[in-house]
Amino acid sequence: MPVEKNDVDIERLFSWSKETIITGLKGKDIKVYLRLLGDADLNRARVMALRRSAEFRKALKDPDSNERIAFIPYKEELSKDILVESIVALSLRDLTQQSLREVVVKPPKDPDSDASTEELEQFQKEVDEWPKKRESIVREKIDVLANKRREELRTQTEDILYDTYLSQLIKELCEQELSKRFKEYCLFFGTYADKKFTQRFFESFDTFDNLPTEVKDRLIMEYSFLEVESEDLKK
Repeated sequence: MPVEKNDVDIERLFSWSKETIITGLKGKDIKVYLRLLGDADLNRARVMALRRSAEFRKALKDPDSNERIAFIPYKEELSKDILVESIVALSLRDLTQQSLREVVVKPPKDPDSDASTEELEQFQKEVDEWPKKRESIVREKIDVLANKRREELRTQTEDILYDTYLSQLIKELCEQELSKRFKEYCLFFGTYADKKFTQRFFESFDTFDNLPTEVKDRLIMEYSFLEVESEDLKK
């Protein structure tokens, strides 16, 4: 989380599209055009990703589903120590968010208008070092919360631990599925065959979904270059 206000590349605000070449698509190199989505397509991507995530969650809760067998270990396979450490690991996202809420590291105070060059240099040094300073303090807080959570879990029975582990694992898997599918739907809606962005490249999502993994990963990477993180956007 940077606090630098002046070192801003505004060119990214105008880089909303790009052309790229995908190697191996349909057996040859093909030029495609990517563009950031408008609000309508962005909302469609979110809705469709949520539907996929809901389907995945339902399958994970079904004891006889292929997804349950593939992603969820049986209780007999896990010792109490493994259950405790697995739950702590799966809780790190929540512990991190809690730490970010509770830890307050004040950013450097802006220098006076008549500050000397040396004072301005010192201020810039503090600005540059602030992210690492904050990260270090947040990490320490996460360690404290994780150890506290670990001790609480060790007092519980293996049955309760497994139920907690199951809930946390399904939550994490569905978060990953939602994120993955959202990126894929953004690509599906945002990939075009022409530079005027009038003809979508993929006829259906199934066509996109059946692409080789390396092709999808390359498209996702190329599309990510167009996106601007919220913190950068605020700057």
